[in-house]
Amino acid sequence: KVKPHAYFKREGSNIHSDLYISISQAVLGAQVLVKTLYGNVKLKVAAGTQHDERQRISKYGVQKLPPNHSQKGDHFVTLKIIIPKRLNHQQREAMLAYQECEPKADSQAAVELLISLNLMRGFGVLG
Repeated sequence: KVKPHAYFKREGSNIHSDLYISISQAVLGAQVLVKTLYGNVKLKVAAGTQHDERQRISKYGVQKLPPNHSQKGDHFVTLKIIIPKRLNHQQREAMLAYQECEPKADSQAAVELLISLNLMRGFGVLG
């Protein structure tokens, strides 16, 4: 049996890990380094990334068993957005400025939009 690792979790030939990113990296997008079994790999975080989104790094998992021993599994990265508990003055001013121009959350409208988007995806209209 394989001992648990503090950073990596194994599931068959696939590896899973969490990567903590800032709000600005999630909103604006960024290129970050991910620790893998084979060293650090650059990963593109898309603008608008949501908490707990997963990205795959193909062929960075564990080598498969025969007869597929020439293949490797994948490394799945779950992105975790860090929400700061404290802001300095400049950060607070920036967030207040953003709050003034962001669309106000209308929970019913948001639910209806999500339902329609999911229906469109189900019908193959969205990718």
